[in-house]
Amino acid sequence: PIPVFGGPYEGFTAPSDGGESNKEKLVETHLKVFKEQVTAAQELNPTLVNCHSLKDYFTPEMASQFFTEALRWQAEKGYRVLHETHRKRFLHSAWTARGFVPQFDDLKMVADLSHWINIAETDANDLDLTAVIEKFAPRFEHTHCRVGYDHGPQVPDPRKGQWVAYMEGHERWWDAIWAAAKAKGLEEITMTP
Repeated sequence: PIPVFGGPYEGFTAPSDGGESNKEKLVETHLKVFKEQVTAAQELNPTLVNCHSLKDYFTPEMASQFFTEALRWQAEKGYRVLHETHRKRFLHSAWTARGFVPQFDDLKMVADLSHWINIAETDANDLDLTAVIEKFAPRFEHTHCRVGYDHGPQVPDPRKGQWVAYMEGHERWWDAIWAAAKAKGLEEITMTP
């Protein structure tokens, strides 16, 4: 049986200790844990593996080192791994991703845009945020259909009052992602409702 990830569990490397400051060791441990967990997930024959990659405090150099090896390894193994735009992870911000992601042609992502709107502390009409999302739309191959807002990653009820505009904005972004998938010729794109 496959253990619930998070561990440490027998046979799996423990994640880095909090406060670890050795950058090489941090990257090395993240790569080891990543490879072990993605490999173990293959027993389940996944459509994709959604990865919360790195921490938000990693430097761009550390992230480059990680993604260079992770993407090479994914391709070598034939594993479909998508890296999520999640708070507390390296791709937590549209502004971080904007300059970093183009360095890696093979970097595919999970669009959890609720975090990007929250981190940017803006609304769904922000033209700069929309431009980044639309630029990366072809790289998003899974979408978390959660509606965020300027002060949190989850509105209380997207159908009501002040939250409707946030819902409509997210729907426009999701439509752009799905249109990009269609334009790329993808026959299937997945989402978490």
